[in-house]
Amino acid sequence: MPLRPGFSRPEFQAGLRASLPLLVAVGPFGLITGVAMAMSILVYAGASMLAAPLAFIAMTVPFLRGRPMLAAGLSAGATAVLANGLPLKLGLALAAAVGICFGLLFERLSKVEAR
Repeated sequence: MPLRPGFSRPEFQAGLRASLPLLVAVGPFGLITGVAMAMSILVYAGASMLAAPLAFIAMTVPFLRGRPMLAAGLSAGATAVLANGLPLKLGLALAAAVGICFGLLFERLSKVEAR
């Protein structure tokens, strides 16, 4: 089946085979450039500034199963973002308290609905 009028699959595959050496020759330069840019971003931003939130997200997301846990996670995350300007990092403590309250509330509501 032609891909478009006047174009056949064998011609397309022959073109791919013809351009493969060029892609193999240029690919490592793209890889090196990408790694160098990623390393420069980590150095500029500070590796801990990027790695700590990503590690925290990677550890908590698998545990968000069910409505109560999802409600707790989403409410705590939203509260942490909205209360970011509070002094002494009180936004994080407030986010934890809001997340716990929402989780307990949704758990009780789900038990009432189950009856």
